[in-house]
Order: sequence, then C-alpha cells, then structure tokens
Amino acid sequence: MASVYQLISVFVEVRKLVAREGNNFDWSCWDDASAALAEIDSVLEKLGKFGLLPDSKMNFLFLPTGPLQELSISSGWGDEFCDLADSFDLAMESKECICFQSIQQRDVPFSVVGLTDDFADISLGKCPKCGQVWLRYLTENEGYTGSGRWYLGAISDLQANMIQVNQAKALLEGLEWYWVGGSYFSGQIRVSRGNIL
Repeated sequence: MASVYQLISVFVEVRKLVAREGNNFDWSCWDDASAALAEIDSVLEKLGKFGLLPDSKMNFLFLPTGPLQELSISSGWGDEFCDLADSFDLAMESKECICFQSIQQRDVPFSVVGLTDDFADISLGKCPKCGQVWLRYLTENEGYTGSGRWYLGAISDLQANMIQVNQAKALLEGLEWYWVGGSYFSGQIRVSRGNIL
C-alpha cells in the first residue's frame, strides 16, 4: 500500500514549485498557475480525507512528458522534478504503517505531557507497531459551542524527548502537514499545515 504520509509530503513540495512566479505553462495541460494549483489541491484534499488515495489522475501528473515534467522543464526546475518523481515512486511502493492512515489512532496509546499557558492539552503517543511518535494538541473553550479542535502530527523521537508544552504549537505549525479535526471543523477531519487556529 502506498504511503499517504510520504505522498502528502511530495505534493506539498510540488505545490511550492508550481506556485513559483514566472513558471511557463505553455507545454503543460494547464492554462495557468491557478488551474495547476487547483488540481494539486484536489489531490492533497483526497489524500488528507481519511487517508484515501486519489484516482489515477495522481499517477498521470508524474508520468514522463506528463504535465508536471513539461512544466518543470519549461520553467527551469527539471532536476527538482526528477527528485520529486523519485520520491513519488518510493511513496507509491512504500509499506507504511497503518498509524499514518488511521486518523483516529485507535491503537496508539497517548500520555498527557501537560497543559499550555492557554489550557491546551498536549499529549504524545507512540505506535506499538512501527514506533512512530505522534504529537496531539487539543483545545476547547467551554464557554462556546463547537470550539473543540485537535491537531495530530508525526514527530521524531528527538523532538518528543525535548518537547516543552508551550512549544508544542510551534512544533506542529512547523511540520509539513498534520491532521486536524473536532467540533470547530464540524466534525470534518482533514490534512492541514501552517498556523493552528
């Protein structure tokens, strides 16, 4: 089974390259950056929704002389594309642990690390099958309905050993991606990145 975690990382990097100023879309199947980014965002959305792999469209993007390769060559980042294509192939062949695909993390036991200054619960979990460490950030304002939010990101053992509760938010925000869910998001679970609400 393909590695959803690795695929998300690949497409996050692809998105950065496609969004560069001055890209030449003449030889690709896209009219402009907006069209290309919309397609890449749809792949990321499908990857992020419960870890579902998108359809064959994802493979098409990385084919030789496919839209990404044509765009990369005409825009001057062909070598970077080749590296990402290799990463894509490895991700598609990966035997990733189920903990990366099961958002609920049912088999991962979590231990509370502490409360942040703004009363967010910080906890760590370690997958018993592969040893991956997961950082969970949970916050809710009990005075407001639908304010519950949780964030879940994969971190290294070193990061887990050095974690301080008030730096957990910044650590999650620095990851390439993390899961997000809770009542604030109407019960929807998705992949996100960047600043935490």
